Amino acid sequence: MNRIGDAPDFSPANARQAGEERAVLRTGNPDVDFSRLVEENNRLQQIVDALPAMTGYVDLNQRIVFANRQLESWYCLSRDDLIGMSLRDLFTDEHYHTVETLLEQVLSGKEVSQESTITYRDGVCRDVHLNYIPDVQDGRVLGYFFLVRDISTRKRAERELRQAYEKLDERIRHATAALESSNRELREEIRIRRETEEQLRANQEWLDEALESMTDGFLLFDSDGCLVASNSRIVDLFPSIRGKLNPGVSFRDLLRISAGSGEVREAVGRVDEWLEERMADYLNQKGSVEVQLSDGRWIMATDRRTRTGGVVGLRTDITERKQAEEKIRQQQEQMAAVLRRASMGEMASALAHELSQPLTAITYYARGSLRRLENCRDRYPEVVDALEKSTREAERAKAILSHVGEFVRNSVPSVNEHDMVEIVNAVFELAEASLRRNGIKWRKNLPNAAVLVQVNRIEMEQVVFNLIRNSIDSLKQAPSQDRFLSVSVVRDSRTGCEVSVSDNGSGISDDIVGRLFEPYVTTKDSGLGMGLPISRTIVESHGGRLRVDESCTTGARLIFNLPDARIDGA
Repeated sequence: MNRIGDAPDFSPANARQAGEERAVLRTGNPDVDFSRLVEENNRLQQIVDALPAMTGYVDLNQRIVFANRQLESWYCLSRDDLIGMSLRDLFTDEHYHTVETLLEQVLSGKEVSQESTITYRDGVCRDVHLNYIPDVQDGRVLGYFFLVRDISTRKRAERELRQAYEKLDERIRHATAALESSNRELREEIRIRRETEEQLRANQEWLDEALESMTDGFLLFDSDGCLVASNSRIVDLFPSIRGKLNPGVSFRDLLRISAGSGEVREAVGRVDEWLEERMADYLNQKGSVEVQLSDGRWIMATDRRTRTGGVVGLRTDITERKQAEEKIRQQQEQMAAVLRRASMGEMASALAHELSQPLTAITYYARGSLRRLENCRDRYPEVVDALEKSTREAERAKAILSHVGEFVRNSVPSVNEHDMVEIVNAVFELAEASLRRNGIKWRKNLPNAAVLVQVNRIEMEQVVFNLIRNSIDSLKQAPSQDRFLSVSVVRDSRTGCEVSVSDNGSGISDDIVGRLFEPYVTTKDSGLGMGLPISRTIVESHGGRLRVDESCTTGARLIFNLPDARIDGA
């Protein structure tokens, strides 16, 4: 066997002659048609020239026998110059040192596949994938084929992706640290709030015990603004004036004592300014004024003139009402969270449905192409392999989408036993202001006994609220004196608890009634059209059904039922 470095003189003519001699050796036929061989060789040359990779053939002496156009481009040499050239002469010392071990491996009969970074004669440093395949005949290595692909774009993408991951990790670390800090602050706030609540409860118990027959604080001032009479409840509401609540003391003096002691939160640091503002409200008789005390309580102060020119003052502790308003606000936030979660589910389900169709088409096209290539798989192995991989990946994508759809459809809410009558009343507390503002009359047809159902309360309140809100939006277009809304709750032996919301608004047009529960279908100028699809998803997740009463001739009536309902005590 010839060794590396023992190469004879080699020229393009000698290369062609060597190829012809090798063809004779392989065919065993000295009468081979060399013109046909040359024609096929030219066709092969055209094919490999079209490849987006550098490819060719090197003999045992490391001289180039065959090369394609990509080789000419990277090494800035013509094919006539390249054919017969030794790799030692073609490569730089650094380049040859990079691949020397690989060349020894392939010339020993081993196939080589490796990624390297090499600077070529055209001055470009490329990340390349090297494939060296030995040409073995009758147990002898005659040379090797090489295929060098430029993978710089892929490598650059991998580096950029790795950098992006590193940046993302850094952001996550920062976010985690910020979250931990927020959690510590939240825990401290909760601790302080609990201590405050415990103190407030202790004060309330003391007040209840001492003043069990008193509800409001009472003050009576004469026309000169001097105190005539009061009750002990005033001292309970404003401890700072204890011992100062004597007949003849003025209202201004009582305000100054209270504000100066830090009892009034709004007056802290601005006593004189707050005193003038409060006296202006008092003298102008603007009605009730809500005052927050520094200990967290809220007092509603109501002052009215008497026929003799005096003033009657009532002081009502409205702390519980304020807490109830805060509870309603938190409840609305929880309902909004349910809406967002359900919206994500509906969108995920819709996307899974829509994307499954083009994926199915991709699968069919790939399989059809494979059938057409069945008789020539050996000629286009890379194409066949790519089509088979495309088919598998499309099937996998369909399976993933199917799993997402099933997850959305099969989600089960956390449920407990709740009274549907109580749920409807709670929703009306949220919607009552909007009903009054839009001049809508309403009626609640509710049973006297509790109707108990197994539901997630927040989600069920969201359903009732969505239906009432849709009716309000519809009624805005109706004449103000005719606007009417009705909500009913009944227990049916067949369908369980049945809830209906009806109105005498514009109703539902025939062209969308069949698509009313589809995502993004809406009759309003604003909104995404997700309210009813979300409500339907919630009801169905509880085992019920939401539908339109098509027998309703005036306005619209929507009904949903919940199974396994029972009357309290039954």
